[in-house]
Amino acid sequence: GIQEVDMKAYPNPFEGLLQLYLRLPSDESITISIVNHLGRVISHPLNNIYLNAGQYQYQLDLEELPSGIYFIRLATKSFEKTIKVINKGFGN
Repeated sequence: GIQEVDMKAYPNPFEGLLQLYLRLPSDESITISIVNHLGRVISHPLNNIYLNAGQYQYQLDLEELPSGIYFIRLATKSFEKTIKVINKGFGN
């Protein structure tokens, strides 16, 4: 089959730091958004960044976020993927 964009996040649940893996089969402009349980975008760790095909790893520092459920959303022109993650946080 056609290789498609892939994104993984771990550990999940996480505490403070979240590792993000991206696989891009072709050159893409990508945006990564962090969305809270209400559907509100909290931040864009990557905002319309042009990347060459390949594999990438990012470390997101989310220690400021209260504990709870979040969604990491990856969007390209033709593709969208959302991963649900749980922030164990520190109960703040």
